[in-house]
Amino acid sequence: ALVMVGYRIFKEWKPEDTLLGVWSIIMFLAIVGQNRFAYYFVVNVAILSGYFGVKMLEWGGLGKLYEDFKRRVKDSSDFGPFVSRYVKIHRHVFVVILVILLLIYPNVNITMGSGPGAARWTGGPNMDWYSALYWMRYNTPDPGIDYYELYEAPAPGEIYKYPESAYGVMSWWDYGHWITRIAHRIPNANPFQSGIGGPIGSDNPGACVFFISKTEAEANEVADELGVKYVISDFMMADVWNAYYNKFGAMTVWAGDTEGYYVQVNDTGEGPRFIPSPKYFSTMEARLHIFDGRGGQLSEDIYLEPLLHYRLIHESSSTIITMGGEEVKFVKVFEYVPGAKIIGSAPEGTNVLINIEIKTNQGRTFTYSQTTTSNGSYEFIVPYSTEGPITGGTQFDTMPVGPYIIIVGDMGGEFRVTEDQVMTGETIILT
Repeated sequence: ALVMVGYRIFKEWKPEDTLLGVWSIIMFLAIVGQNRFAYYFVVNVAILSGYFGVKMLEWGGLGKLYEDFKRRVKDSSDFGPFVSRYVKIHRHVFVVILVILLLIYPNVNITMGSGPGAARWTGGPNMDWYSALYWMRYNTPDPGIDYYELYEAPAPGEIYKYPESAYGVMSWWDYGHWITRIAHRIPNANPFQSGIGGPIGSDNPGACVFFISKTEAEANEVADELGVKYVISDFMMADVWNAYYNKFGAMTVWAGDTEGYYVQVNDTGEGPRFIPSPKYFSTMEARLHIFDGRGGQLSEDIYLEPLLHYRLIHESSSTIITMGGEEVKFVKVFEYVPGAKIIGSAPEGTNVLINIEIKTNQGRTFTYSQTTTSNGSYEFIVPYSTEGPITGGTQFDTMPVGPYIIIVGDMGGEFRVTEDQVMTGETIILT
């Protein structure tokens, strides 16, 4: 069809033909660069297909046949003689069948037959993502921005003023539109490549900076500046192993920090292999998705501190891999909270440990713990409340199954923390 348009441009040079031809070529070249532009090229395909179909029917004489039909068929008795005299099976019917086979049948076949299989590769949300975002829509506070409302754009040079109730959802930019469409929440980054941050993103704070951060304090700076309340991660964002699909590498590129995430191990029995390094496991993405915000002993001399302000509140059903005997789910939702401050006193040099068992909405359990050494007093910040959700807050379905356990030296005890105390950063004094 595009060749036919080009021929018409060459022969007649009509503005409408030139517009269609140039527009279609530009959109086709855009697809060659990035297949996401197929969203827009579909309009060109529809117009060109219609153009091709009309030209084929004209070539087959259907245009003239239609005019003859209007002139000669006045009632039903004229139809039979008209068909026998004017309809040419070898030409008219052949052209109609050809148009059906080329333009109609492929679309019907995809829709009725191979549609679900073809849709697998279109990049839409799978059930894990859809269920997690659907859960978020109905179990997190209303941000005060109506999904269906039309809002007036701010004046040039001004920033839109969100209501106090608004907040951001941090995830990789690939998922921004899903968060908007399904969860009706505001993503901090989206497929317009807004909010990615890092050196490529004009050195602004953003998703790549957050997820590649090596300290919680650095990630918190990004979260505070961007108004983050929730973080959603999927396994692909953490997949440094290339076990499913590695999006972690893209985050390091955007962050301008691509080196040191693997170490070579020679004594494997199968030759040298590259495995994730402590640098990888220290990133916020790994600490959230792989460790659920818990700490971990990476090596004899490297201990990964637990996260103090991030708690797992929901996860999807699919298990992607098992690490250390524990299941790693595909999509996980975390909440960024102030955390309740726990303080107490103990003799200097006393080891103090707190831990609590967490049970997820999928029935998976893990232990969140912190440890410190008293200098006469000790202090912890804890992100989980033991008393469950409150009205107007996150209706989380991943939560502790009991109180916090505290061990001070050889003495043990327990304490509870309310949701209000976690959300306001209240200080709890243990005696």
